[in-house]
Amino acid sequence: LSNGTAGMSLEFHVLVKDRFNNTVPDLSKLKGDATGLLTSADGSVTQPVVGQRQSDGSGTFLLTYALPVAGTYSLAVAVSAVDVLNPDHTVVISPAGVSPPNCIAFATAAEGGLTNGTAGVELAFHLLAKDLYNNTVSDLMGFHGSATGVLTNKAMDMNVSKVVLGIPQDDGSGTFLFQYMVAVPGVYVLRVTVNDVNVSNPQHIVTISPAPPVTTAAGTTSTGTSSTGTSSTGTTAAGTTVAGTTVVGTTSIGTTVAGTTVVGTTSIGTTVAGTTAAGTTVAGTTVVGTTSPGTTSSSTTSSGTSSSGSTAATSDASASTNSLPTSGSTTSSTSASATSSAASSSTHTSSTQASSTGTTSSTSGVATSTSSETSGASTST
Repeated sequence: LSNGTAGMSLEFHVLVKDRFNNTVPDLSKLKGDATGLLTSADGSVTQPVVGQRQSDGSGTFLLTYALPVAGTYSLAVAVSAVDVLNPDHTVVISPAGVSPPNCIAFATAAEGGLTNGTAGVELAFHLLAKDLYNNTVSDLMGFHGSATGVLTNKAMDMNVSKVVLGIPQDDGSGTFLFQYMVAVPGVYVLRVTVNDVNVSNPQHIVTISPAPPVTTAAGTTSTGTSSTGTSSTGTTAAGTTVAGTTVVGTTSIGTTVAGTTVVGTTSIGTTVAGTTAAGTTVAGTTVVGTTSPGTTSSSTTSSGTSSSGSTAATSDASASTNSLPTSGSTTSSTSASATSSAASSSTHTSSTQASSTGTTSSTSGVATSTSSETSGASTST
């Protein structure tokens, strides 16, 4: 009246009483029978049950039945087509034990465990557990035994096999999960069993393909390039071509190079600071603190020189000028070497006497006196 297992014989009893609630021990005179009707939850299965009168004086009917299909059933009981005192019952029929010949192996296309795969890639397949009556055995936690898959390479020794064990799933699906990996490509025979008995579809051919080759970066060649100890800070290089140049241990700070072409130059241990070079070609040159627009220097060392629109080269001239004191004049004694010229040039000059009105010229290292208004000027050369 409550539960059972598929295919198992179940029974219940009906006690016959009169209207005063007395037991009727002799049922031989009773017209009609005790019956039961089993109906599945979805209405697809119905099974009538007819009771047998007991002749032991107990006043009971024995009703026996067996249901092959697992599921939930309602049971209605009557005597002589009239409901008994407690007519309605719910009966749950569970699947029977796992029956290997009824179990089914299967796999999805993505899992590929029954058909094909790639060497080194994990494959999988499943086994759906069924009982003798083809009911799915949803609860495998009480399963005793083993589900196995035996994988054998057809081209190798058939005695060398890979055994894969199925793991019962506890999600109520009634399945075993098999997972395996094959390292050697080839064609394999897979045989699936439960407790060493073939399942309904026991044999499968599995083709294992070679793994794809390892891909490496191609198309880039880097050979013989070396950059050692170079520091470059705040440097702007625009339109510059540098070919065959080796630069080692160079510090370049705040340098602007525009439109410069440097070819075949080797620069080692060079310091260039605060230099502006525009349209300049420099080869093997050390330049410190120089401002040189539009100038070309080759193998030159220059220190502390100021040049603006002039050319001063290899001058050892010295000039001495003594100015006599006159009204509004200033007397200066000047010694000069490395001459600087501005709108005039003096070479090997020994003395100059000049009287200038309102004009004063005093230069350290350079002596030049020029006046547009000259009164009583005397010049000795």
